[in-house]
This record gives sequence, structure tokens and C-alpha cells, in this order.
Amino acid sequence: MISRRAVHTVSILALLILLALAAWSWWYVSTGRYPLAGSLHHNYGIVPIQGRSAGAEHTFELRNRTGQTINIEKIIPGCGCADVEPTTMTIPPGERVDIRVTLTLSHTGEKKTHVTLILENLEPLKLWIRGTGRKELSLWTGQRRLGLTPGEPTPLIVIAEILSQEDEPQIPDAAAPDGVAVSFQRWERVEQREVRKGWAAKWRGHFTVEISGDELPQPAQLTISLGKANTPPITLHLAHNPVETPKKEPIDGESLPSRPAPITDG
Repeated sequence: MISRRAVHTVSILALLILLALAAWSWWYVSTGRYPLAGSLHHNYGIVPIQGRSAGAEHTFELRNRTGQTINIEKIIPGCGCADVEPTTMTIPPGERVDIRVTLTLSHTGEKKTHVTLILENLEPLKLWIRGTGRKELSLWTGQRRLGLTPGEPTPLIVIAEILSQEDEPQIPDAAAPDGVAVSFQRWERVEQREVRKGWAAKWRGHFTVEISGDELPQPAQLTISLGKANTPPITLHLAHNPVETPKKEPIDGESLPSRPAPITDG
């Protein structure tokens, strides 16, 4: 038969265990299970996209609340859209590390991802990020430089993305230096608009650019814009490609220069 004293002792032990569990639960929730104190989540909100993509920055501030140094072995972004820059990889007791995370968005809609910190002798720590891109109208090209050869029209492709309408964009405006002729050919639809998924209609614009003289003033730039639309224009640097002089072919009966005889000892 169990004595009252044994029951009392068991009750006290159970109470102590419950108190320990409560304290552990508070620490688990308040610190996110990890000995680095600070917020582990961030929402960038609405990120306007003008051009091909846009980036938004946030700095996580995490403090070492333990009595030992915490070493970050490596940092793994959840996708190529997240760029991470920590101020240090070694955090002494009581000190802080600032981790700047840049989220790059290229489409309309919400993006969720995370950044994983691999900690020495500790479980990995994840920083959760999210942001919503908003692209109403953008104009971009994959080129930064355009080489022009006298007498040869050079093709140029630009991309316009429009979320607010299905109709093709207006005819672009082009500003070029004297002696450079720019001709817009047509818009060509390459992707349909899907508002539910946040995908804008994508159009490919075809241009030809031609230099009329033998020289191009430097520095020379070509600027393409969509009139009064609230979107940054495209600027390309123009370069002059000299006309290559064709190599002289030997005339029938004309011998080619002979190869020098090899030098031999003696």
C-alpha cells in the first residue's frame, strides 16, 4: 500500500516536471526553438516591378542568447530569388548578427521562400520570407550593347509585359543620335495574360537599327520608351563595328608565298 508521503513526493515531482515543461514551451515559442533571439519571419508586402525584375531588402537581427559562441557554417537560400549577406559568421555570447536578405521578384503574385542557416552543433535555423510582386507594365531587353555595321541593318528585340490589358502595346518611341535610323517593325505576342496566376501578357517588339555613315559619335546611346507610360525606358550603348576588308584571294597562276625552310643543325 502506497503511503501518503510517497503520494506527496510524486505530486511534487509531477508539479516540477510540469513547471519545467511550461518553461521549455515558453522558450520554444519565444525563440523559435533556437538560441538566436529575434524575428524569423518577414513580409515585404507589395513590391512594384518596373522593368524585368525588382528587389526588396530586409535585415534580420538575431542575438546569441546563450553562453557559448554560435558559428554559422553556411547559408542556403531556398531559391535563386533570395540573396543573403550576413555581417558575420561567428556570433559571440550576447552579440548580434545582422542578415540582409534581398528578395527579387519578376512576376505579379505572391512568392514564399526561406533561407536556411546551418549552425555548428545546432539544428538548422530557417528565416521565412514572402512578398507580392506587382507588374502593371514593363519594358526590357536582354542586351546592354548594340553593335552597328555600316550598310547592314541590325535587328533588335525588346520585351513588353502588360498585366492590365490583352491589347498589344502602343508603338514605342525611339531616340537615337544623328546618323542612326531606328525602325519599328511589329509587336508579336509570345505569352497570354493570366491574371489569376499573376502572369502579364508578354509581347516581343521587333526593331531594325542602321547607321548611315562610316562614323558613330561616342558615347552613343539608343533609348526606347512606351510614350507616356509610367515605366522606365530601355537604354542601350551603341558601338561601331568596322567593315572588314575581304582577304585577297590568289589569282590563277599566282603562287602563294612559300613557307620558310626549317632550320637544321649543320
